[in-house]
Amino acid sequence: MKKVLILLGLILLFGCGAEDTSGAKEEVLTEAEYGEKLKQISSDIINSGATAEEMLNTYSQLWSTAIEREITKEDLQTVIDISVSDMEKYYSYDFYDPLPVAAKGDFNSVIIGTQNFYNGNGKVEELLSASSHIESNLKELNDPPEKFQKVYDETIELYGSYKEFVSLAESPTGSLLEFNKKFSKLSTEIVSSVDKIEVMMPNVN
Repeated sequence: MKKVLILLGLILLFGCGAEDTSGAKEEVLTEAEYGEKLKQISSDIINSGATAEEMLNTYSQLWSTAIEREITKEDLQTVIDISVSDMEKYYSYDFYDPLPVAAKGDFNSVIIGTQNFYNGNGKVEELLSASSHIESNLKELNDPPEKFQKVYDETIELYGSYKEFVSLAESPTGSLLEFNKKFSKLSTEIVSSVDKIEVMMPNVN
């Protein structure tokens, strides 16, 4: 699975230093200010999407491995850098050696344990907080100047794909094939929208 969002988060010039507008009072924005805030939403989506993508890649990797063979403690430590104490906390298994964490084919237990881990270490809360912050900022821009209308519409499309992406990271569903297919589709949609927004963004002097 290509980690395209993480790469984009590092190379895309989308005004990463723009001001945080959460909780700001309603104000009349100049076109330049509006454009910067719209750029910041794309940047925030890229950054949050990279976190979701990391989680989704972990699910996909562990899920695939669990179908093929047993999952060991070493597998978990390699994929998610988890301590043995956290394994015992989040995964419902007997951890006395030499038993594996999960037998071959027991992917449901691995997925549930990984969900427990992400809920316990704050990753899910981080995603939901970022999503709420982005939604709030986007609502402040719901009356775009004419020259930004198309960019705003594309940003709405981007946000819709991003929300599904976050939802999938929060609660992976379906078969591994269905999961990977949706993962890939949403990732492609996000990258495509970001590329369109970068090209469509008007220049404001």
